[in-house]
Amino acid sequence: MGTQHRLFFTCFSLLLATFAMASAREAFTGGYQQVQANEIHIQDLGKYAVLAYNKQSGAKLSFISVVEAKTQVVSGANYKLAIQALEDPFLRVYKAIVWEKSWLKYRNLTSFEAVLA
Repeated sequence: MGTQHRLFFTCFSLLLATFAMASAREAFTGGYQQVQANEIHIQDLGKYAVLAYNKQSGAKLSFISVVEAKTQVVSGANYKLAIQALEDPFLRVYKAIVWEKSWLKYRNLTSFEAVLA
């Protein structure tokens, strides 16, 4: 009986370690990572997102700032942004995703939506 318990404990421990390593690896390859929202590049991406949304939709939002940002390495980088923008007279928060290939000077707004309060 003691040997069976040790074997079960060993197998269970190995299984937990495998899951922990897979989760850690996933965070580095393909997952979103938090970045500093106040970086100039991130703020520029937020301005781009608002301008692109205005152009696509005919809206008249005014960019205020990016308040939260995450990045994901893909063929280039995806940036998931929380953006404060003025929709006169209301200050609102929007979620946007911008895909960027900086070496090609390419940006594309892939998602833009209001966050409901």
